[in-house]
Amino acid sequence: MNNSIFKKHLLVIALLLFCGVSAQAADDDLITQQITIKLNKAGTLPDRIGSSKKYKITNLKIIGEINGTDWCLIRQMAGSDYEGTPGVLESLDLSDAKIVRGGDLYLNNYQTSNDVLGPYAFFNCSNLTSLILPSNISSIREGAFWGCSSLANLSIPSSVTSIKDGAFANCDNLSSIYVSWETPLLIPNSVFDNKTKTECLLYVPKGALVSYLLADVWGDFKKNIVEYDATKVGNSVVDKEIKEVARYTANGQRLDAPTKGLNIVRYSDGSVRKELHD
Repeated sequence: MNNSIFKKHLLVIALLLFCGVSAQAADDDLITQQITIKLNKAGTLPDRIGSSKKYKITNLKIIGEINGTDWCLIRQMAGSDYEGTPGVLESLDLSDAKIVRGGDLYLNNYQTSNDVLGPYAFFNCSNLTSLILPSNISSIREGAFWGCSSLANLSIPSSVTSIKDGAFANCDNLSSIYVSWETPLLIPNSVFDNKTKTECLLYVPKGALVSYLLADVWGDFKKNIVEYDATKVGNSVVDKEIKEVARYTANGQRLDAPTKGLNIVRYSDGSVRKELHD
């Protein structure tokens, strides 16, 4: 082998090793416990999370008012702005948050509105596996969850009175949706794609199964409609549907399966538990 080719091979190997070490370092630096931030004023989330930390947080809960400025950061942390980001946010709890008008424009120059999950709010946020919506939102606008391909389950607040076109399009891994309206909400045909309606379970209040089965769009779930006791469930999924969504070592390295030592396990309801494996 001539000297120049040998040197090129060494360079390639060195680069591969460097990339491997860099990726390992990035994994080890992840913040996997739930971070709870209480905002006293909308638009101040970027002031609370340093630029060196926003791409390390995997589990976030926000309390207080949030506007477009905050939404831009949430999208970046979830790995999706105009060109994509290295964000790793997988679990987001907005149950105690309130969306208000104002702040910066987000994707495609959209603006937040009071108590509205705006157009394409979570567009292509494919990192998100767990999401709890604000309990007081009145509307879910077009394409709000378009391309949330890792989202496993979702509870739609009873305060919602309208859902627009394509709101849940391309949410390929949705396994359960909970609604609490006793009378099915009138929604466009395009709210769900066919895969969602044939593979996802739709949980409806006890006594409402026939109403949903006979309703337009909702009835397309057919045998996947299940009744549950809506009086015992808040704005998150019921306990029996809570699933493991991520697993890490004690120093933040992502795991594919249980591993000897201390494992940190995050679930679809946003909770985090520690497991010790021999």
